[in-house]
Amino acid sequence: MEQKFDENKFMQEYARNQRLKSLTLKGVLIFIISIVLLIPLLMLKTLVEDRKYNAQNVISLMGKAWGSDEFYTPSLNEKILPNKLELWVDLKYQERIKGVYKIPLYTAFVDFNASFNMENLSNFDENSIQFSNGNLKDLQFNILKDVLWVSGTLQLKGYGSFDANMQAKENIIHINSNATNPSFEYALPNDYSVDKKGFSAFYEFENSILDDKVEKKRLSVEFYQGVDDYRLIDRMIKYGYLFIILTFLVLFLCELASKKNVILLQYAILGASLIVFYLMLLSFSERIGFNFAYLFSSLAIIIPLSLYTLSIMGQKRFAIVMATILFILYLCLFIMLKQDEYALLIGTFIAMFGIYAAMYFTRNLNKDYHQG
Repeated sequence: MEQKFDENKFMQEYARNQRLKSLTLKGVLIFIISIVLLIPLLMLKTLVEDRKYNAQNVISLMGKAWGSDEFYTPSLNEKILPNKLELWVDLKYQERIKGVYKIPLYTAFVDFNASFNMENLSNFDENSIQFSNGNLKDLQFNILKDVLWVSGTLQLKGYGSFDANMQAKENIIHINSNATNPSFEYALPNDYSVDKKGFSAFYEFENSILDDKVEKKRLSVEFYQGVDDYRLIDRMIKYGYLFIILTFLVLFLCELASKKNVILLQYAILGASLIVFYLMLLSFSERIGFNFAYLFSSLAIIIPLSLYTLSIMGQKRFAIVMATILFILYLCLFIMLKQDEYALLIGTFIAMFGIYAAMYFTRNLNKDYHQG
């Protein structure tokens, strides 16, 4: 028996198929928009590099005008190094302002006591001892048996970091400072403490004659510089595309759930606002510091985008979903920046969560449209 043609059923099936094709095409176009947004992201990366370069130039010029001394181990005739060298360093830290940049400066008062083996030295001349650059005071010599003791005080002025090249066989260093933001590089202290009044550090290590690795004979105490903020922002931009894709995914899933039509221009506007976040963060961090700038910039994006989602979807629950997801994303990004060792792990979890959420909300998409 010949089956009767049902025109209404045919038209409904055709409309559903067209809707599925339209969603697929829209997904591809949204992906293309996200790729296009890489262009302003790359431009922002260049801008960050320019600002970082300017900051480094200002800090370098101002710092060199202040001083760029480094402590070097005293030596006899440029060849004989101390058996033992002990330093007491009183590090006076200060910051100078130049435009929007802070220049970390210090004045170090270094009391030193060095002992030399005189067995292989036929005579001793005070002028044969080589010292670091700086203002040398209270120089004293004392020879006991075959040991020459040299003591004195050096005043060193520098910027960015306090560096000491420790070439003695046995080295002991005591550092006290009013700086609250030290970072220890190369040789690490045996013990240290940091509080709101400053820090103290103690080093004790030996050098082998056969050990020619410079990093093992050197210590450096670095101070926070504004260029560190540019490094953080530069790292953030590397995650920018992931955040654009995830935000687009949230809006697309909200569109599927609400069965409302979000036009491509609205996706592009949303993506552009995510780019503006980095621009705001860059400009405000130069004025109020990175942490406050991050808080302000993230709120300046989360609140408007949530309200924008509300106006598009017409339902509060989708605005709440958008606000919650954005809050979690920016919180995770901040943690990734501050806890560098967990950055890859957190980024992986975020990407996995995005994929699993997309799989969950689209699992019945073809069934829903075919079952009407």
